[in-house]
Amino acid sequence: MVATIENSIVGYINGFLYDKEDVYIKKVAYLDQISIDKNYKHKGIGTKLIDAFTAKVIEKGAKYIKLNAFENNEPAIRLYSKKGFDKYSIFYMKKID
Repeated sequence: MVATIENSIVGYINGFLYDKEDVYIKKVAYLDQISIDKNYKHKGIGTKLIDAFTAKVIEKGAKYIKLNAFENNEPAIRLYSKKGFDKYSIFYMKKID
């Protein structure tokens, strides 16, 4: 999904639906990416994109939305918290080369 102002793309959201209920008990949507042009941040565009994504995945039968955020990405974390997302798990990564 994209957000436009005066026929220019100013943001987008990307995600998908896990279709395997053997992985999760209920259908889970994954919000993979959200990005807003720096000139249009703090204007409610991220909120509208999350609302539109949420409506679309509910329509497809999702019961949850999952996403990842870097712990130092405070603006994203504030947006996700405002939209009702809760911290759910901790993700670890190790550089091996």
